[in-house]
Amino acid sequence: MTGVAFVQSMLGALGAVMALGAVALALVETGQGSGAGTFRAWQVRRWRDLAETPWGAIPRHACRELIGGIDRAVVRGLATAAEGPLVTVLVIGLAFVAIPVAALANALQGGSPFLVLYWLTLFAALAVLNFTGEVRRLGPLNAALALYLGVSLVLVLPVYVLESLTDRMIHTVFGHAVLGSVLVFPLWYCAAFGAVLLGDALIPGARSFAPSGRRPPAVAAAYRFAAAVPVAFVLAFFALLAGHLAEQVPPPLRAWQPLVATVVCSALALPATVAIVGGVLRRGGAALTAGLVASLAVAAGLSWLSLYAGWLATPRARSAADVTAALLGRTAEGTVHLGPDVWVMHLPFLPVLAFLAWITVAWMAKAVAAASRGLGAAPAAAGRPYLLSGALLGAVAAVVWTIAAVL
Repeated sequence: MTGVAFVQSMLGALGAVMALGAVALALVETGQGSGAGTFRAWQVRRWRDLAETPWGAIPRHACRELIGGIDRAVVRGLATAAEGPLVTVLVIGLAFVAIPVAALANALQGGSPFLVLYWLTLFAALAVLNFTGEVRRLGPLNAALALYLGVSLVLVLPVYVLESLTDRMIHTVFGHAVLGSVLVFPLWYCAAFGAVLLGDALIPGARSFAPSGRRPPAVAAAYRFAAAVPVAFVLAFFALLAGHLAEQVPPPLRAWQPLVATVVCSALALPATVAIVGGVLRRGGAALTAGLVASLAVAAGLSWLSLYAGWLATPRARSAADVTAALLGRTAEGTVHLGPDVWVMHLPFLPVLAFLAWITVAWMAKAVAAASRGLGAAPAAAGRPYLLSGALLGAVAAVVWTIAAVL
């Protein structure tokens, strides 16, 4: 199977899933109990809003909506995550159960006892703080112990274990590494969460990102970058797998340098794209088009940099011409080749492609809403929102199949 054939098969499968979803939504509309429910009411509101939005405002509306969704996800996932039980359970489970047990098992098997000893110091600090916490004269000691515990639990321990497990994944069997990336994701998330907490404590005004809309641009960009890092880590391994399957090449080589370059460049693409697109939303359609083009250019630059820096000063170092050819999906000789390096280096394109795809879907939804009104349905088909959603999903499936056929 060639790389192009692999992409065609993946698009065909995606279109099939969407088509099945379209049929399911249409059947739900005709089923009993479809006349009420929170999800149905949400769909009715969305279709009505879309019907009232002018055609020319659709791209700006779609981009504004996507940016809002990204920021809500960042706020709930990082900025205010400490207020919910999920992160608390995750951090406590990792710090007091998973890590100590794994560290003890590793030490008993002849591994380094460092982590066991470090965890014992945390237990001792916690025990001392339990007895001295109410003694005012020991305030400086209590503050130092609390700081030591906090930084260790939310930053040092996750990062240390993350580094150890990631290093093992780099040198293990490729199939195990791909599956392991999903299991290591919580540690990358905890490391990002710890970095955000540390930033909240040290950077003036950082906390304003979470509770209000007054977001310092640098702080907002840092939060988006931190949120994108764990996702970029997992996507890097699955991109390697896609390239491995697409061209039927041997399992790709892995090392810290290309992994770090890929994760950093891919994570930087999210705040960069949001900043560029968000900065031109109020300037009209031409400015938004220019912003999207600029985002594509930035994504291309980050993609080029990720592959070039990933193997720089190593035996596998790539020349600038080779990297440029890979960016175009070709070898240095000019033949099409969609191997692992090509898939991994194009991860920075995902944010801007998400904006372009969302704009396209919004235009298609507007067309579906207009067609339903032209056929005599109620405004925004408030009586049949599932049917409209099914029609939209079917139209998207048709577009995906068309792209697959054209390739």
